[in-house]
Amino acid sequence: MSKIHIARDRQLLGHFYPAEVALGLRTGRFLPTDLGWQDPMETWKPLSEFADLPVVESSGPPPLPQEEPAPVEVEEPAWERRQTEGMVSSFLKTISQVFSQPVTTFRALQPGKPGGAALAYFLLLATGATWVMLAYQLVFLLMVPDVLKAQWGGRVTLPMLVAATVFNMLFTPFFLAGLAMIFSGIAHLLLTLLGVVRPAFAMTLRAFCYAVGTAYICLLVPICGPLVFVPCAVVYLVIALKEAHRIDAFRSLAAVMIPVVLLAVGYLVLLAQAGMLKN
Repeated sequence: MSKIHIARDRQLLGHFYPAEVALGLRTGRFLPTDLGWQDPMETWKPLSEFADLPVVESSGPPPLPQEEPAPVEVEEPAWERRQTEGMVSSFLKTISQVFSQPVTTFRALQPGKPGGAALAYFLLLATGATWVMLAYQLVFLLMVPDVLKAQWGGRVTLPMLVAATVFNMLFTPFFLAGLAMIFSGIAHLLLTLLGVVRPAFAMTLRAFCYAVGTAYICLLVPICGPLVFVPCAVVYLVIALKEAHRIDAFRSLAAVMIPVVLLAVGYLVLLAQAGMLKN
């Protein structure tokens, strides 16, 4: 009996007797989809179509079944389990999760939970980072008073500067809470208009708080921190909305950038009304 030539992925494996081919199909050496040819066939055909292969008796136990890999358990932000893991531990672990595994962390957000815990995380981190940034600014102006004179023309004294910094620190949590609610509200409205059917404003709020709150760590870096914060917050928020709502990147990016532009325009308008923009 003529041998069967066998090929796989356009690579010739060799030529074998029909009994060897039958045994190879049984043991997994050959695949049913491998192509075979023997004289006097005109074309190659899959081994599964070779009906005249001999029956091979089993000479031993079948191959051991392969164990399926255990599913990887993906955890939502550890801050959601702060009662059991502890405030400090869950706080630090959440920062690490968002920075190192943003995709899996935000995809693991469970629907149906309120946004209060995430908002508390955001306020703790964002308020602390903002206070540090304000302290940096105060120290800089105290060390380089010429900058203060050039900006205000000597109308601002040291006690006024310290008082303004303290007032800003006290006002910071209220401002940040409003920012989180307004930005998340605009983003959620845009997502609804863009056809996102996953309900609950709380999911959008939680995504915002964990993403942007973690990005506030950038403000701890002197001088360049504020410059890094904005792109970092945008990137993490786009990922957060995309994974939390299971949507495409375009709709997530639109839901982030439109509020950013609106808030930037509103800020410039306020500066113009206060007379701080020069024509």
